[in-house]
Amino acid sequence: MKTNSFHIYAVAVLLVLLAFPLDSLQADPPRWAPAHGYRAKTRQIYFPEQNFYFDLQRNVYIYFENGRWTSNIRPPRIYANINLMLAPKVELSITSSKPYLHNKTHVTMYKVKKGKAVKVKIKNKLGNKKHKGK
Repeated sequence: MKTNSFHIYAVAVLLVLLAFPLDSLQADPPRWAPAHGYRAKTRQIYFPEQNFYFDLQRNVYIYFENGRWTSNIRPPRIYANINLMLAPKVELSITSSKPYLHNKTHVTMYKVKKGKAVKVKIKNKLGNKKHKGK
C-alpha cells in the first residue's frame, strides 16, 4: 500500500514538473535592463559610477564586497536606493561569466564625469576595446 502511494506521488510530481518547466520559475530581469533583443548581444551591464555588474544571463549582480567578488540577486545594499534606470551603464559582450577579471580596464575606460551618461559596447571575448558608434 505504501509503495503504491509513493508511486502515485512520484508520478504526480513528475507531471507537475513537466507542466511547469524550471526556466519559467526564473525571475524576470529588472526594469532597467535592456529589452529582450539586446540580451542576445549583451552579456553584462556595467555600472561605472558604482563599479558593479549585472549578468543578464544569470540575473545576478556581481560586486566587490568583503575583499572578494560576489554575486547576488539583489544589488549591493549601499546602492539599493539608486534608480538604476537613470544610472549610467555600459553594455558588455564579454562571453565570460566573470566580467570583474577586466575590472581595472573598465574602471579606467568608463570613468564617468558627473552627469554624463556612458553608452559604449565591448564586442570581443577578451574585453579589449572595440567601440560601436562614433
